[in-house]
Amino acid sequence: MSYKQIRETGNFHEAESTLRGRFRSLTKDKHDRVRKPMWRGVDARLLIEGVGRLADSGLTRGIVDVGKVPWKKVAE
Repeated sequence: MSYKQIRETGNFHEAESTLRGRFRSLTKDKHDRVRKPMWRGVDARLLIEGVGRLADSGLTRGIVDVGKVPWKKVAE
């Protein structure tokens, strides 16, 4: 059963916090835990630039295999 089905079947109203959620609340300030952050133009530009620098070849043709992008390095 999914968590949603368990809540509905048991008639539970509160959502149980996840380990990920608890970890985030202990390691990040509230303003850093935005659920749906708004991307600014500079954010998108930096992402495109980081992927362009670090992605495997093929980008020159406008094709990026997202499985081959070193996302941790892009984030840095």
